Amino acid sequence: MSDSSGDRRPVKSRSWKVSQALATWLDSRNCFPNLISEIVLAVGLAGGFTVARRPLNPPLQ
Repeated sequence: MSDSSGDRRPVKSRSWKVSQALATWLDSRNCFPNLISEIVLAVGLAGGFTVARRPLNPPLQ
């Protein structure tokens, strides 16, 4: 994994072992940052759509 920490915002989670392991795993599979962003966008849109489809006042049981 290339070190480009000079041009990145400081985010505390980047120093977590699990974050570093996941970044190394993704890098070894040639996942580009834009692909990861697009996947996150799709998951966020799916979640937003799911929330929007819920009834505002669900019936009480």
